[in-house]
Amino acid sequence: MAGSGTTGGYSADQFVAYFLVMMVVDHLTFIWHMWEFEYRIRTGAFSPLLLRPIHPTHNDICENVSYKMIGLVGIPRQDWLFDERLVLPALIVTAIWLRIPLNIIFYLAALQGVDRTLYEAARIDGAGRWNQFRYITWPLVTPTTFFVVIITTISLLIGGFDMISVMTQGGPLDASNVLVFNIWRTAFVYFQMGYASAMAYVLFLVVLIFTLIQWWLQKRWVHY
Repeated sequence: MAGSGTTGGYSADQFVAYFLVMMVVDHLTFIWHMWEFEYRIRTGAFSPLLLRPIHPTHNDICENVSYKMIGLVGIPRQDWLFDERLVLPALIVTAIWLRIPLNIIFYLAALQGVDRTLYEAARIDGAGRWNQFRYITWPLVTPTTFFVVIITTISLLIGGFDMISVMTQGGPLDASNVLVFNIWRTAFVYFQMGYASAMAYVLFLVVLIFTLIQWWLQKRWVHY
């Protein structure tokens, strides 16, 4: 296509269109599998929470796969989202799990951009796998690492609203009422717009400070 760059034989427009289509398909597939895993009556992870208020006698039926898998490693059954001590660790693990696939895609793209002749030259010079990773792979993917650190930090600071809104609504006893969710609740539940705006400015300053610190530190370890 005239005026467009090329990426691996494809025009930039085709590459962007392909990426958007694949992202939509990936999200739809993820939502379908999560619905199947979480809400299917017999094996869904959250089926006891859905069925217990309606059919208390379904407790035996709702002995689901997730609790059995956790029991295999010696961890007793826990109310992860209803215990003030466990809800934040559970949400942190979920947030990390949600962001791993996207970060993997970034690293795969970065690794494909590493020149293979560098590895061939290193092998000729007698470099082992560790030295190849230390002196070739890691320096060349540090820009991607810096990008991942930035977007992950921002996402964790301001992007947890949807997860908390769906999973806990700030409970139990406000144990998961993090700043971004409290801003929304203060503004649109209690209608204290001034207070919510002030908290939003504080959150913006926190994100800005974290970003500036990371931007300053990247000069020491990022290689372009």
